[in-house]
Amino acid sequence: MGKNDTAAFEEFLHLSEQYGKVSETGKQMSSRFLELYCLYQIAASLSDKMELHATVETVRHLFKRLFSLDHFTLLLVDEETHELRVKNHFGPRSLVHQRKSFPLDHSLFGRSLQQKEPCYLADLTAAGDEATADLTEKNGALVCIPLQSDSHGDLGTILLHRGEKDSFTETELELFARIGAQISRVLDKILIYHHTKALSITDDLTRIFNRRYFNQRFEREIQRAQRYNRALSIIMVDIDFFKQFNDTYGHLVGDEVLRNTARVLEKNLRQADIVARFGGEEFVILLPETNKSKARRVAEKLRSAVEKHRFKAEGNEEKLQITVSLGVASFPEDSLKAENILAHADKALYMAKAAGRNQVGYLKDEKQAEDIPHYRFATA
Repeated sequence: MGKNDTAAFEEFLHLSEQYGKVSETGKQMSSRFLELYCLYQIAASLSDKMELHATVETVRHLFKRLFSLDHFTLLLVDEETHELRVKNHFGPRSLVHQRKSFPLDHSLFGRSLQQKEPCYLADLTAAGDEATADLTEKNGALVCIPLQSDSHGDLGTILLHRGEKDSFTETELELFARIGAQISRVLDKILIYHHTKALSITDDLTRIFNRRYFNQRFEREIQRAQRYNRALSIIMVDIDFFKQFNDTYGHLVGDEVLRNTARVLEKNLRQADIVARFGGEEFVILLPETNKSKARRVAEKLRSAVEKHRFKAEGNEEKLQITVSLGVASFPEDSLKAENILAHADKALYMAKAAGRNQVGYLKDEKQAEDIPHYRFATA
């Protein structure tokens, strides 16, 4: 449906609303067209980018424009904490107190999710302190619309409030249930899309980026660095004596070593930096707009952070320590070619390991690069 079709549809909706004021049949027709309009707009919020923000904004706009409400608050389940968080609202303030999160089994929010249908509190004054504990409004009427899907379970809830008690009709509640189901379907599609996309670029074990994603980003970043004459650095990281961990403690502990290393590296990098699992016990880090001198300082910071880190693997009482060796290479100081940058970082890593491990290696000049035969990347 294009812009002209949407405008015509809205005009038809307006006429049906006017007709609904003078006829019972007109009221039914107006309600039906209102429902169709909402369902269409929510579905149309999906785009090629599958942006959650666009759908949330559409939902807020529809409820604000088409229903006489004093407050609207939309809460969605945080995938990591499995708690409800406020995503959008309108009214003088959010309908819930500005806490960071709310448990799913909360007496108010959980009731509608458990019943899988809108929960209507016709008179908040009579609802009791437990039901209204987290609400900023204690009077009037409240509707909780559950958002759920078969594939993701509980997605969130929508809270609608009017200042007058018993001010929501049975027809409205039925309409809200159908609108909630449509919102849930759209949210489910967005989550599936982003989960699928994340799986294609994420390492299953460490939950950081995989080599495929790194290669794509490195190609884009090196082109940008070449075009705008900006620095860019690579750090190759290898866990020292990783095979010994596997042989001594078993592969499950080896997996914990990989996960802990990934977390320490990620924690000590900028948001703009990219860390990926390169393969086996190796990681690679992309540092945009970072020259060699700064990259060496970053590498030393990472080396120290890993060395200081202690972790307790499942089934082992002792806390384990790991160390890493790192190799640094930079554009344009080491080379102007992408494949050479990777090769030089790999050679620098080889130097660090050959010199005793748990240190940062780097090439001082191209002659030194030629003297080291060990590297896995073809150079042009």
